[in-house]
Amino acid sequence: CRGAAVLDAEEQQSKSHALKNWVSRLKDALYDADDLIDEFSYETLRTQVNAKGGRKTKQDTNFEENIGVIAIAGIGGLGKTTLAQSIYNDVMITKHFELKLWMCVYEDFDVKIIAEKILESATKKRCEPPEMDTLLSLLRKEIDGKKYLLIMDDVWNENYEKWVNLKMLLVGEATGSRILITTRSKQVAETFDVSFLYYLDFLNEHDSWLLFKKMTSLEGAEEELENSNLIKMGKEIVAKLKGVSLAIRTIGRLLYSKKSEVDWLSFKDNELSKATYPTRE
Repeated sequence: CRGAAVLDAEEQQSKSHALKNWVSRLKDALYDADDLIDEFSYETLRTQVNAKGGRKTKQDTNFEENIGVIAIAGIGGLGKTTLAQSIYNDVMITKHFELKLWMCVYEDFDVKIIAEKILESATKKRCEPPEMDTLLSLLRKEIDGKKYLLIMDDVWNENYEKWVNLKMLLVGEATGSRILITTRSKQVAETFDVSFLYYLDFLNEHDSWLLFKKMTSLEGAEEELENSNLIKMGKEIVAKLKGVSLAIRTIGRLLYSKKSEVDWLSFKDNELSKATYPTRE
């Protein structure tokens, strides 16, 4: 199984013709996180928002007309923040949104504190915490009329009322704004009424090896290296990475420039043995 992201996408395929191409590209993106950036373009996100079913209140509908909420979920260490950073820093994303905002949330979901952090991200200034009415006025001044991307990293909140209170502060006059959250919990994603959930999961043994070969340039060179220990050591390294795609990509890039068996053996016996990675529960 390549993870819930592909399964969810295939289920959605029947709902929208626009998703047919998206399903194929998402499968490819499992091998290269950078490829996923294009999937967060406006048209794809709009499709996800429009395809979202379920009962909506008038308040919810008004919010979704202006802002789509996306979640990247998965256990710690799989690369949620790294993927969010790739999206945030992408050139096309920067051109698409008039305002980009980033904030780390952690466990305390205090609406006023979060609003203050959003304001600081928008103005690039730190100031004395204002009263709520003043804060709301300042925040409106920064976001009204602007299409923005807000990334909220490491969200733990499962209190729906707190989310409702925050999202009412975030509705602006412009349409097409996006909120992207990273979280370890699918329950959090449900709390935030996400229009699209991308679930990062462990890769199986076969897909882990394919990704490692791609990152280390072993792809297509297996016959040439048939009598080399690089293939054997590579598979031993992959086994220790336990299907964590971020670790496989990172170490693969590190080994890309190292071509000798001595270098790989040194890495496997020294640096790799000291590292720890997430495990399946």
